[in-house]
Amino acid sequence: SDNGLLIVDSDLFGADANYSAAWIENSWVQTADPIDCSSLEFVSISMETRYRCWDNGSSDDSEKCLIEVSRDGVNWPDIDTFGEADGTVDYGDGELILSRWEVFPGFETGSESDNPSLVEFDISTAAGNQEQIWVRFRW
Repeated sequence: SDNGLLIVDSDLFGADANYSAAWIENSWVQTADPIDCSSLEFVSISMETRYRCWDNGSSDDSEKCLIEVSRDGVNWPDIDTFGEADGTVDYGDGELILSRWEVFPGFETGSESDNPSLVEFDISTAAGNQEQIWVRFRW
């Protein structure tokens, strides 16, 4: 890829001999350096992706692909929650800011996206006019 590539193959997580269907994989990759969006009122993320849902719904509907944003690299949506509505952050002014987006809402076990799927997310609520943001891809 000319502008980056991330591959996540989490099949090994469920291959452990002691695997329990109640386990929830909770991992992520995030930007190391902040991104300056101070001159941008409207900010979006678009990407080509491919995804197949392995275990959503057979446990507690927590298998999700998420995009999360932080304004300070420290405060993020709570990692113990998975829903978009739960993905708010108070960055110190008492206002809850939407900072999480679900990449494939409604996917169930066995659902898969096209290859590639072009997805785009308006992250302006968290990133617009901000001097620094960090982005996290979580699954």
